[in-house]
Amino acid sequence: MVDQELQDKVRVRLEDFYGANRVVAQPKLPGETSVYPDFGVFRNSDQTEPFFLVECSSFRTAHRRKRDFEEIVNAVSETPAPYGALIGSDVEFVFSITDSAYRTYGDFPTQENKDPVRRQIQSGQECESLLERTIAARQDLKGTERHDEAGEEILYSLQLVLEERHADISSPDTLTERQIKDLQHQVEERHEAYTIEGTLQPTIVKVVKQIFSGYTVRKTPDENLHPLFNIVTDSQLGDEYSTPVSIASEIVRLAQPKKGEIVLDPAAGHSTLLTHATAKGASGIGIEINPAVASLATAFVDIFDRDIEIRVGNFFVEEIVSNLSETVETVVVDPPFGARIQDKSIPYFDRDRPVSSECAFLAKSLSLLPDGGSITIAVPASFLHKERSKWLRRTIQDKFRIDSIIQVIDGPLYRSTSIDVAFLTVTKTSVESDHPVQYSLIEKPDYPDKALTEAVTEIVSGTAPTIPQKELNETFNVKLLTEERRILEQLNQQFDIITRLGEVAEIHVGNQPKELLKEAGDDTYQYLRIRDVSDGTTSNSIEYLPKQQAKIIADDHCLLLAALGEKLTTHIPSDSVAPARHWIVLEFNSYEEALVYEAFFQSSYGEEQLEAMRSGTNIPRLNVRDVRELHVPNFDDTTLSKRAQSIKEHQEEIADLEQERKQLRQQREHLTENLDDLLRGGESDE
Repeated sequence: MVDQELQDKVRVRLEDFYGANRVVAQPKLPGETSVYPDFGVFRNSDQTEPFFLVECSSFRTAHRRKRDFEEIVNAVSETPAPYGALIGSDVEFVFSITDSAYRTYGDFPTQENKDPVRRQIQSGQECESLLERTIAARQDLKGTERHDEAGEEILYSLQLVLEERHADISSPDTLTERQIKDLQHQVEERHEAYTIEGTLQPTIVKVVKQIFSGYTVRKTPDENLHPLFNIVTDSQLGDEYSTPVSIASEIVRLAQPKKGEIVLDPAAGHSTLLTHATAKGASGIGIEINPAVASLATAFVDIFDRDIEIRVGNFFVEEIVSNLSETVETVVVDPPFGARIQDKSIPYFDRDRPVSSECAFLAKSLSLLPDGGSITIAVPASFLHKERSKWLRRTIQDKFRIDSIIQVIDGPLYRSTSIDVAFLTVTKTSVESDHPVQYSLIEKPDYPDKALTEAVTEIVSGTAPTIPQKELNETFNVKLLTEERRILEQLNQQFDIITRLGEVAEIHVGNQPKELLKEAGDDTYQYLRIRDVSDGTTSNSIEYLPKQQAKIIADDHCLLLAALGEKLTTHIPSDSVAPARHWIVLEFNSYEEALVYEAFFQSSYGEEQLEAMRSGTNIPRLNVRDVRELHVPNFDDTTLSKRAQSIKEHQEEIADLEQERKQLRQQREHLTENLDDLLRGGESDE
């Protein structure tokens, strides 16, 4: 909405409420102010005594909101008008200045000075505006502090304000320390996890009480309150204790908790997931190991008025999860990424070594589910294929039904990590091997949040593509599996026999750099790095490895395949070398065989398979186990010899053309250098 359209609508509302003879656009006000609002409402028709000043704002940016608010506050402060308002298309901040805070009103003020009935917060933008005003007023009182500390204090204060309203206690704007302690005691009786050191400052509680005085929070639609989750992180992308709202809502849509069910979040954080999961009548249990985070979660539980129990403790301690298997029907969890957990009680795991946190949370949650129960979890995308997660993938494949997989590729969703993620929904029930697993691939999205919403909508509606569960054997990487299926169909149309690369070549990983030398000798091999076969390499960068330390030697029977980088790099050494650790070494029976398979990798058949196998966000890499499973044609000796000869002739033709191009380039340079002679009419005229 453009500003003029907004101003026209606001003027009509003001005139309907106060009468046209009392409303003036851009009034000249008494006093010393040089700032004039868009509208002034006067106490009388003579328009001499201002009563209510109104500024319209687009609210496009935080800077614009702050500037417009400062202008209307200045106008109210410097005139006799007791009320002001900043109004946008879906924001309406009506206030009066009291001390350093601003009392808000649910509607336009009347001259009788009666507080109108509270109204709902009508948009997320309006909620953001209220929080901005609260933070600004708090800074006036306390000065600059960490944003997360300010957010926690505001949330705890709002929790007490709502507690006071719920108890129907009539009190002035300022609560005494005794009253605050009494309210905190009431919260403690409901929430064992609620612990707050000391007492909230009465002045801060007063700020929150005044600014939210015109609004009924618990009757406000949930989506309009979502900015509250961002106040402790200063980011809509979340932090380690707060799942972004955009992700939490989609995880819950995948889980589809029903009214009356009990939903568990074993890594509850600020309860973002449970707040969404219990919106339609489910109950929640949240387990959080950090007491301070668990305590703050109770504020969200009360503000959103949810039936959620927050427990403080370690999910992997039996006392914390006792009786959960008898009550929990659905699990939603966004576990911490990157941690390692070593606990002998982790189900389905029989080795004495640490496991990744996502595996630990997933395995423990699966063991607690009753028959028919389900879990929806966010995991690093590497969980779908990495070797260390294979034990759990096999368990899920054998004992559970996989309902859906969403795989994000090169589209980070979290601020706290740049790694790609995946979302799984798994149900504890027996399943036929051809059970169709719904999946969605999100590849390099311009708008990751929007792409995730579209993917979830496809799955929830049952319109997403499927893959038989039996095909999710060693890997859940649906990108790789679907690409393999497509390419295998093409290969079968073009070649007589198709096999796995590991059947036609010995496959190794290159050498670790131990004692590298700068000088070559009879007892050394060149330590061949990927950069050594790239353009622009100088001889000064070449290093050598002692022969006794070289475990893998490559010669012209070997094809080297770069395991790092987006670019496909292959190389057949002319002499024996010690390949570096980032080469995958494919050892064939002859140079001709290496030559043919190098051509295969450089074709669309090989290149597309390798592209699907690459993982990692910052530096894409190939896993040697995946490369062994790559589909390739299997040639007989006669066919292999013919194809090798054709490739050699092709390479010779390319070399001839390159030589011809080099000569033409030299001729062009020579002619360019002789332009001066042509202009002078020199000997070049001949």
